[in-house]
Amino acid sequence: MKKYLFDYHTQSLAHEKGSKLKIEETIKAAIKKSLSAICLTDHFPLPPDFIDLTEDVRVRYPDYVEKVLNAKEKYKNDIEVLLGAEFDWLEGYETWIDKEINKYPFDYCIGSVHYIGKFPLDYTKEYFNKLVKAYGGIKIVIQKYFQLVRDMASSKFFDAVGHLDRIKVFNDGSYFLEGEEWYRKEVKNTLDVISKNVITMELNTSGIDKACKEQYPSTWILKDAKKKGINLTLGSDAHIPYKVGKNLDKAIDIAQQAGYTSLERFIKRKKIEVKI
Repeated sequence: MKKYLFDYHTQSLAHEKGSKLKIEETIKAAIKKSLSAICLTDHFPLPPDFIDLTEDVRVRYPDYVEKVLNAKEKYKNDIEVLLGAEFDWLEGYETWIDKEINKYPFDYCIGSVHYIGKFPLDYTKEYFNKLVKAYGGIKIVIQKYFQLVRDMASSKFFDAVGHLDRIKVFNDGSYFLEGEEWYRKEVKNTLDVISKNVITMELNTSGIDKACKEQYPSTWILKDAKKKGINLTLGSDAHIPYKVGKNLDKAIDIAQQAGYTSLERFIKRKKIEVKI
């Protein structure tokens, strides 16, 4: 693992019922991988009145913040530890998100779409199929998904767009083909909005182990993003300590193939360029 590599999408709670917070274990895994920095970006709690159909378990604030900041001090001579969060973009909760994101001393905030209406899109294939049926087909679902991503990018609440094409998580070619003109149009329009709002995009390696068998976003999207001047950051989306830093070397190669010579990371929500 190259020393300049960092992981800016990690979860110290696995989310399943009974899971324990593993902040120090996650940091130690990053040290073992010789990472230069790790940002803990556990999912921010959902709004109190949002009905979550999943059994997702989330960290508790402000207790979580205190624990991360204590770990930051404890391991400061071994690795740079940063406080982050992954926020869900939920229609109708824009004011709530804006208020919550400004309550805490975050170094970095990811905006992600995990829900379309009440339906989780990446929880299980069963729920994904329910989503597709409820909205009348995969094309409508995808169009809705990318509209939500565009709305999220336009809000300017976040530092980066998380796993841009997460909608492909269960796609093994049976739901849609990325070469279809309508799909590429949705992606292009979304990249235009991201570029216009000067928001960073995440290269997330977790998709490599999913049905889609590719990082988020796809390589052709990365090439288009580079042409539009969109910058990249890097994250494994690890929910278990041993997955911290997974496939980041591969991600660097993919980024370079797409034309990137540098990445971005954040401290106190300010961008820092890292040459690769």
